[in-house]
Amino acid sequence: GTAEQQNNDFVTTYFPEGELHFSGKHTTFSSGYSGSFLDFRTYSTLNRWDQRAHADLRRQETASLKWNALANVMVVPTTDQVELGGIPYRRTGARTANVRGGLEYSLSATDAISVTNEYQSVEFERQPLEVNTLRGGTMFESVGAWRHKVDPRLAVGIDYSYRLATVVGDPESFTLHGAQGAFDYDLSPLWTMSGGGGIVYVQATATLPGHAGPAYRVSVERHRAGRTF
Repeated sequence: GTAEQQNNDFVTTYFPEGELHFSGKHTTFSSGYSGSFLDFRTYSTLNRWDQRAHADLRRQETASLKWNALANVMVVPTTDQVELGGIPYRRTGARTANVRGGLEYSLSATDAISVTNEYQSVEFERQPLEVNTLRGGTMFESVGAWRHKVDPRLAVGIDYSYRLATVVGDPESFTLHGAQGAFDYDLSPLWTMSGGGGIVYVQATATLPGHAGPAYRVSVERHRAGRTF
């Protein structure tokens, strides 16, 4: 209100969006794009263009083998739009890309193995002559799992994970290894619980010693009519 009639503006917002889904006997596929463009007639420096796209493919190849692939890309004008925990708000553009693929193979009626590989890239706009606390980087993770069915409701097994991460500006990458005993339990026809516990080890580098610590996880899911909570 410091300058009456001079702080006013007209904003036009566009929301393009599209979805494509396919469901077959052995294959399901979904993909989509969504965006939003804010057009300020006077204060054009506030214009921003938010774009997101995703694709998900799942296939039951045989009675014993199934696989899946997932990819999503996000280009946002400010970090308050980024779906990553702990990112402070700044008007800094960000781009993220995530690709994941996995397969599961049933060795027998009671034993199964699975492998999942994931690659993620996070990139922030870097302003000249400014201290960049948001640096971004890349991460590759591979997780292998074995499960043995004890009874129709309970499965136990082992998970092993390998992660290689690189932060922009750091002289070295860092590597993490994790091993956990795990379980999956059907609480009811709709609810399932999963958990595990073990150790995680950060591999030594030229500047930092190696370090080990406890690792644990737990999750509860509800499945019904194609929806998961």
